[in-house]
Amino acid sequence: EPCRRGLSYLRKVQYDNGCFGPADDDQFVYNHAICTMAVVEMYGLSGDLMLKGMAERAVQFIVRAQNPNSGWRYGVRTGESDTSVTGWMVLALKSAKMTDLQFDASKCFGEAANWLNAATVEVNGYSKTGYDLPGSDNARLRGAQMYLNNPSMDAINIMSRLFMNDGKWTVSHPVVRQQATECARNVPSWEHEKIDYYYWYYASLAL
Repeated sequence: EPCRRGLSYLRKVQYDNGCFGPADDDQFVYNHAICTMAVVEMYGLSGDLMLKGMAERAVQFIVRAQNPNSGWRYGVRTGESDTSVTGWMVLALKSAKMTDLQFDASKCFGEAANWLNAATVEVNGYSKTGYDLPGSDNARLRGAQMYLNNPSMDAINIMSRLFMNDGKWTVSHPVVRQQATECARNVPSWEHEKIDYYYWYYASLAL
């Protein structure tokens, strides 16, 4: 029943262009990626052809929103990319590929890799994946500046590289191994100012 009700809601809020919900704030791209994952996973698990059109429209919106030769950010082809939004889109497209929904995976993943290549630079001998600039720190809400910094973008880089699976980035790739070692050193602990669910989520997927 909860899944049916959730699906009914998503059907109501999907626009003709495939986007879930209104594109009236920065968060809509995150919302769309997660809603797409939900619908695609439901279609993949159920095989219900009634869901296929919904899933296809959602995936095509993601494809149209991607910046040429780069990743995603807040909006449709804004000309700017960031690792956070790109990670969510890679997750959604990975699910779509696993359910055999049709899109140019080689192109989408190849262009996303271009962004990750640009965002990952050596900082003090460490290959650091930046948020919206090469090697930049994570973004933080104004009310969360006191929380410890975690290698969230590095975790997204590991996950995305392995999920996109272009044959070059494997578990033995030196950057993957270096970043994975750093993530393993930063295992989340249940303490105030250390609980970062965003990092917890992506580091779990990466490791």
